[in-house]
Amino acid sequence: MTVYVDDMLKDAAVRNGDHTVRGRWSHLMADTSSELLDFAAALGLNRSWLQKPGSPLEHFDITAGKRLRALELGAVQITYGEGGHLTRAKRAGVTFDLQLLRENPRAFEAALALPTHRPAPGRPTRVRLSRSAGFTLPPNTVSVAAPTRWANPFRPAARTPEANHAAVEHFTAYLRRNPALVEEAVAALRGRNLACWCAPYLACHADVWLALVNESAGTNHG
Repeated sequence: MTVYVDDMLKDAAVRNGDHTVRGRWSHLMADTSSELLDFAAALGLNRSWLQKPGSPLEHFDITAGKRLRALELGAVQITYGEGGHLTRAKRAGVTFDLQLLRENPRAFEAALALPTHRPAPGRPTRVRLSRSAGFTLPPNTVSVAAPTRWANPFRPAARTPEANHAAVEHFTAYLRRNPALVEEAVAALRGRNLACWCAPYLACHADVWLALVNESAGTNHG
């Protein structure tokens, strides 16, 4: 999860109580509301200054000085246009992948067009996790994303088909060296839907788990 600050830097006079604050204003945003509020508190912002609370447009307006301080505290710098794509991702209920947006805009658009997957009844399958408001794991679904025991310790170098495939290959080799972990997974995950953050069009270690833990049960996951 990440906090972002854009480069709008718009000259404006903003009313704050009984006085006016003049400055160059930008937006402070985040993947989740809790992360945004925690970061804003560290930045010295009043919680009541939150704009559009609870919506995909949720943000704080910050001056140029606060913007620099936010960057010092670890906020990721994005363009004003990229901030718009963050809002679009929230509305679509998908993870905002800034690296994918910058390296492969067409793949980013394809990810937005894919609905968050809901499993078919009676068949274990992969579910995509979402940070959208109101999202909950479907029944009979277990997260295999970090920080769970079932997460892939090999993170993709980028959100591309090639990088995800390499990460899954490393994970498969890792499981071959850890048969005890596979035995635990069979007991814990067999017959369950498995959830991760990977986009449906990318290879995912959850697919490896689905095949392994359901193999002896004769379940088809093709």
